Amino acid sequence: MDGKNSHDQKNIVIIGGSFATAGIILGRLRAKLPKQFRIVIIEKHTHLHYMFAFPRAIAVGGFEEELFIPYDTVFTSPSEGVVITAVATKITPTFVELDRDISLSTLGPSSVQENTITTRTITYEYLILATGAKHPSPTNFNECDTKSAGVRAIQEYRAKIKRATSVLVCGGGAAGVEVAAEIREHYPQIAVTLVHSRVRYMPGYGEGLHTEVKRILDKYGVEQILGQRVVIPEGGFVDDGIMKTIKTNRGIEIECDLQILCTGLTPNSELIAELSPGSVDPITKFVRVKPTMQIADENFPNIFAIGDVNDFPGTKTARSAFAQSYTAARNILYLIRSRDTAGQLVLFGWVLTLGSWFARNFSSYNLGANRAWGALGLKLSATTKHM
Repeated sequence: MDGKNSHDQKNIVIIGGSFATAGIILGRLRAKLPKQFRIVIIEKHTHLHYMFAFPRAIAVGGFEEELFIPYDTVFTSPSEGVVITAVATKITPTFVELDRDISLSTLGPSSVQENTITTRTITYEYLILATGAKHPSPTNFNECDTKSAGVRAIQEYRAKIKRATSVLVCGGGAAGVEVAAEIREHYPQIAVTLVHSRVRYMPGYGEGLHTEVKRILDKYGVEQILGQRVVIPEGGFVDDGIMKTIKTNRGIEIECDLQILCTGLTPNSELIAELSPGSVDPITKFVRVKPTMQIADENFPNIFAIGDVNDFPGTKTARSAFAQSYTAARNILYLIRSRDTAGQLVLFGWVLTLGSWFARNFSSYNLGANRAWGALGLKLSATTKHM
């Protein structure tokens, strides 16, 4: 025995197994938790999706297996923490409901009789919402619950790109810019048009970044239409590989046989909206949070929201999510020790994924997936990448 009785422990529940959850919450919170606490992650995917590299993987093959990292090695024992493969369907003030039954034995040591008992509820002392946001594929592949499904989806998308002769990329955020640049760099025979609703790229980062992004896209021959939106047909684009004419809201016509949506994100905030309607912006659907990452409801000081799901100011980047995770972890420890909470540190600079030309200079070929493997307790190798 390691001195902890899992049935007597208090749970810190994290809904969503994001990279920020693995790298910061687990790395810092797990090591410093008092023995009477443990971490419970509720996540529908069997593997972490390292989606920062998805836009590159759909163009450049050979490393997609490295982008799905198993959760089953995160904890050494149930008394330290557990990962439950399920979907959280409801948050109450004291417990989380699941979409399926799980055996109580999953949650730790129990008697033979108890092993036959199941539950759909997980109690919590503190809760962190890290559910992220819905992104259009190929920047997310959220519909793929297993590694094999995710790897297959990336390979199939790459095959579609290779068959195309003219690609329309809708949206000039970090993902759209990378997708456009990657396709033109690796398949120069394919025409690529990028339509962006803003007149500048990455407007939150100043004129210098816009100028650099435009220079690189120009270098690779990406046709750019700024300050306009693509008129998306009712029901969405038909993915049939047939050349069609797509118009912008100002009437510009674009001939293309593949359309890639890289526009917008929809926060997965429904669980908080049901528990605390005032904590969710009725228009943007982002969860309103304090600088401490606690939700903006004085009735629930033990509930936090981090990453893409919240309304914290600034562009949604991995760096921002990491900092928010650290803040939430630190403040949970403060609360456990009956101390005051602390606010979010101000971040300066930018961290964006801007194509393989950027990755080669500032990162690895898989855009840092190795670090995600390490955060989940594994070393990426020729053997482990198949796990």
